[in-house]
Amino acid sequence: MRRQRICGLTLAAVLLLLPVLAARAQDGQPTVMTEPTAADFIEALSPRTRSLGADSTTRGLLARPSINIHVRFEFGSARLTDDAKQVLAELAAALASTELSGYRFLIAGHTDTVGSDEFNLLLSERRARAVREYIITIVEVEPGRLQDVGWGEARLIDPGSPEGGVNRRVEITNIGGR
Repeated sequence: MRRQRICGLTLAAVLLLLPVLAARAQDGQPTVMTEPTAADFIEALSPRTRSLGADSTTRGLLARPSINIHVRFEFGSARLTDDAKQVLAELAAALASTELSGYRFLIAGHTDTVGSDEFNLLLSERRARAVREYIITIVEVEPGRLQDVGWGEARLIDPGSPEGGVNRRVEITNIGGR
């Protein structure tokens, strides 16, 4: 039962992220922010329309706003460091803002390729869940507005440097209104 729920959530997340992936193909590789402010989060996660391609079927689609952030965890664990808590306090403030309060968000954990595929997948899931739980506890964000998923090493931001620290990140994506 739990496995079916996880598979269903993962499939839903993939389908929700397809416009993001298409936007990346047009815009190039995203960057990872290390010390974003609440204003940075609001700017990055606010909905906007833009053309994703030349043909009329993709022109004007609502791009799924997304931001990659560097969240520091204790080595090999999902325990947040004090630095991580500061970054997440800014994210929480942004999510509670009037600009973003009507939207839901996907919190995706990513790892590098150090360690086994299975370990990295589980670690990324635990880290995404830790981020979600921390945000819920520090600000009154409805739990239903936040979904979490772990991608492990499946979606490297820098495939040319698979063990690079830039691949260890948390991605926040606006997945639409309530």
